[in-house]
Amino acid sequence: MSVVAMSAAFAGGAAAVTNDDLDTISEGERYWQGEVLYLEGIEEDDGTTTEWDDDEVALLDDDDSLVREIAVRTNDDGGDYIRLNTESLDGSYSLDDNTNTVNFSVNDQDLGAEFSADNATLDSTVDLDVTSARNNYELNLTVDDVDADDVADALGLEDAEYDTDSDNEVLTILEASSEEEWEVSFDSDNFSAEEYDFEFEAVDTGAEATATINLQDLDSTLLFSENTFDGTEGDIVDITFDIENYDAFDLTLEEEDVDDPYQLNASITHIDDDLEDDQLTLQFNTAEAGDFDSNPEDILTSEDADVDVTDEELPSGFDYDDGDRIAPSDYELELFEEGEDDEDDVAFLALQERSSTDLTNWIASSDDIDVDDLDADDLLDDATERNTVAEGDLLITQVEADGLNGYISDASDFNTTENGIYFNISDTDDPRFGEGDYVVFDNDADGMHFVNDLENGQFFIVMEDDEIDQLEADETWESSFEVTEDNPYVASEDDEELLSEEFTLEERDLEVTGEFDDDDALLVENSNEAELTAETNVAPGTEVEYRLRHATGVSYEYADVGHDNQVTVEVDLSDYEAGDEFDLRVRDQVESSNSDSVEAVIIDADEEEPAEANLDWNVDVDPAEPVEGDDVDVTVSAENLGDETGSAAYEFVFDGDTLLSGDDVELEGGESDSWSDTVEDAPAGDYDWELIVDGDVESEGTLTVEEADDEPADDDATDDDAADDDAADDDAADDDAADDDGEADDGDDDGTPGFGVAVAVVALLAAAMLALRRQN
Repeated sequence: MSVVAMSAAFAGGAAAVTNDDLDTISEGERYWQGEVLYLEGIEEDDGTTTEWDDDEVALLDDDDSLVREIAVRTNDDGGDYIRLNTESLDGSYSLDDNTNTVNFSVNDQDLGAEFSADNATLDSTVDLDVTSARNNYELNLTVDDVDADDVADALGLEDAEYDTDSDNEVLTILEASSEEEWEVSFDSDNFSAEEYDFEFEAVDTGAEATATINLQDLDSTLLFSENTFDGTEGDIVDITFDIENYDAFDLTLEEEDVDDPYQLNASITHIDDDLEDDQLTLQFNTAEAGDFDSNPEDILTSEDADVDVTDEELPSGFDYDDGDRIAPSDYELELFEEGEDDEDDVAFLALQERSSTDLTNWIASSDDIDVDDLDADDLLDDATERNTVAEGDLLITQVEADGLNGYISDASDFNTTENGIYFNISDTDDPRFGEGDYVVFDNDADGMHFVNDLENGQFFIVMEDDEIDQLEADETWESSFEVTEDNPYVASEDDEELLSEEFTLEERDLEVTGEFDDDDALLVENSNEAELTAETNVAPGTEVEYRLRHATGVSYEYADVGHDNQVTVEVDLSDYEAGDEFDLRVRDQVESSNSDSVEAVIIDADEEEPAEANLDWNVDVDPAEPVEGDDVDVTVSAENLGDETGSAAYEFVFDGDTLLSGDDVELEGGESDSWSDTVEDAPAGDYDWELIVDGDVESEGTLTVEEADDEPADDDATDDDAADDDAADDDAADDDAADDDGEADDGDDDGTPGFGVAVAVVALLAAAMLALRRQN
């Protein structure tokens, strides 16, 4: 049974102990080390109490050895008792008053406390575990600089589960279990960025344990992600924020540089903790702005937070129901911490005028696009821009127009005076009487499907001609998109917008093409890559089947129509002889009735003769203009420019001697090779050379090795050279004059060894300019 157990602080003397504080001890009772017991006697099995029968009671250990003698005391109420302090006890014991004996045990409470993390940020939660060998006991908790009530809130305790002392410093948990686990919330209103010790103490035993945690400031961010957000009137504009460790903020939006501006105030709360890339997006619907009285929830929205537009301030005379909308202008955005007056960040919204820019027709095979699962992201992947469409194919009209995203979402929003947005198709052949055929796109239009991509400034209308009764083959129609003065963003009839484009509906056609003989039989070569081709007007990507019926069997090939309106397959007909015949049928796999059949005849394939061998020879000298003493590298090279293997013998003769030779040079088609040798320390002079291939001179020439210029260069020499150059120029002029007067040229280009005439002239001019510069 339980006994009265008082803390050491209370157990001062007998005068403080009343009869209400006394209890009994029963056989086998278990106590906890540190308890102070006030025992008036032994409780028997029948519930009666046997008082102590002596002035002293012996405390014995499990070996019946005396631990100490305990005096029997009398309190002011006349009650006898003993005071037993278990602080130094641990194990099995007995109390013996020489008449009665009772056995009991004392155990260590073994109190422990630990946080699941050593460090945490403010406004986070961390698990706290407190363990004990004992169950159902009172436990004190003290946290310096934190009120006991706030500690209880952090642990999530109910009022009935705890008490606090008069100073609100010590929290007493009334019925602690042997295993307690709390999720501690470190609210920044009650805790600071510092280290905290959670000090636990069992009320009656003094068993202690401490759990320590270090709290740090939050890495918090509350900013606009852009300085300027661009948008278009009538559209939904994304306004994005970089947010970390905030769950709420306030926002204002106000038109700039006008005396009577539009203004919006909003409160954003319950921000999702798991924002992707810590970024929050609000959608500002510029078409709904100004309609606060009717639809405030549609003006500003978010998928990741609760948004409350608290009020709008409208310009004087603004009437949303009469077609007024917020104007294209610059708007200032201000961001505030929740409930604060000083802004944390500023950005701007630049709202532009809307426009309609283009209308384009595309076609696609109904095999490639499922009209029941249309997606703007890949709609045009299998489409071809074209203004002719074959029956059974899909016509996709792409309309590029911005400023519609805020109020156009599906077909029901078209062709209404409220929005002033119209799309229709009409027959370009006007009848003599009445109106021509036309189809209006709205929610009831059969065979016309709206694909919304207005967030990217465009939408698509996908049409199935077989679902539109008015459409017939060999007719030209016009697709039209119109924004009329009924639209809130169109001021007058003069500002209306019209986009249109014609398209022609044709019967599906497929025809085999190629070379035919006089009997209209298709001529096909017996090649392993024989080509069969057909022309068609069906959409590129449409699959076409080729069936070849030979006398010995049937084979099938498949190919897709290309963007050139042709569909081609390669077949292996190399096993057939010229004159063999087969039947060829091509058939549209979308519409099987669209087919063509011809008879075909095998002919011999034209075999291309490979190009003959063609050896191209070259001689290279390095350096190209050697001087006396240079080592001259001579390289002979050959390349076979033909397809066949070629062979030849060559000999390179230099100054009368054979320098290089090869009796059996063999090169495959496209192959090349080269051979080199060196004329070492070449003396000055002219050297004739020949390249002889298969006994014939392939090429010849003269290599000039110039004398080395060993004279030192100085100013006097330069001056003299300059004078000489002038004289030389005069002489040259005289000589030229003489030539012009009838002297015949000798026709020999070798008159200036090692240089051409032009090179010699350039050298003389360079020397003259150098001399003139030095004189200056």
